[in-house]
Amino acid sequence: MTTKALLKANALKPRDRLGLVAPGGRPYKPSVVSRAAKLIEEMGFEPVVGQNVLEVRGHNAGTVEQRVGDMNRFLNDDSIAGLLCITGGFGALSLLPHLDYGAIDKHPKIIVGGGENTTLLLAAHSRTNLVAFHGPNLEDVRSQQCFDSLKTALTRKSALKPITAATVNGAWAGDHSYVPIEGVGQGALLGGNLTALVSMFGTPFEPSLKDCVVFLTDHDERNDILDRWFTTLYVSGQLASVSAMAIGLFDDCGNKGSFNLLSIEDSFSERLKQLEIPSLFDFPVAGGFHPTVPLGVRCTLDSRIQRLEFLESSLT
Repeated sequence: MTTKALLKANALKPRDRLGLVAPGGRPYKPSVVSRAAKLIEEMGFEPVVGQNVLEVRGHNAGTVEQRVGDMNRFLNDDSIAGLLCITGGFGALSLLPHLDYGAIDKHPKIIVGGGENTTLLLAAHSRTNLVAFHGPNLEDVRSQQCFDSLKTALTRKSALKPITAATVNGAWAGDHSYVPIEGVGQGALLGGNLTALVSMFGTPFEPSLKDCVVFLTDHDERNDILDRWFTTLYVSGQLASVSAMAIGLFDDCGNKGSFNLLSIEDSFSERLKQLEIPSLFDFPVAGGFHPTVPLGVRCTLDSRIQRLEFLESSLT
């Protein structure tokens, strides 16, 4: 059986045009959209705002047809070099059956998002083998380091620099990160928001995590619900097949009044130890600081020295 080669978009150049989309939640106010466009201009690119990003359909930025319409128009527009999500929020999963994967195959573009937009990234990768980028939704770019990480990831033709536990502003103290199993794992990097990932299970878009280095994150969720999703990874057999695992910050998550008093470290590490998966917690591949990482590229995670090294480029 021949494995399909990775599909890589072109690295961005000054004045490239980028489509800004809202696949799920509606931006809270118009200034969120104008600020997102300004960020793209400050990176040296030209923003093109989707025509439906401020439509209203409950929580969402318009109907499924409106939201996927913006995305498919950009995917089929040869003048657009990439698509960046303005917001996260529930709703992106509904777009998966309607995305134009043939357009991605024909003209691969950069796609960036976080939160539930993880579903779009993983679906695009599983259907076309595109290298997509898990990074901040534009409304979440709140620091110079986050801004620089995003721009570097989208313009660099060589492999990205390794990520270590002390990567972000010195806030990730390596000697305080919990390491359930010391070891080394190698494989394609996949993952993102845990809730979004598990929501794809049982669908035609469920990604295979076999032999992958997997990273997980989530935001503002109860620990017992997160334990349910992680247990789903275990019961499905997907967890047993991974090469290594990096657990992100899981910012603003906690017990939140539930009866489960176990921390994420307690509950997740029970399965990781049982399966002897090289792993570590509080690693800056996702979470509050949102470093941008490429999905699908080969990498090595060494939990002993808390280092993620990319073994190939993510763009051409």
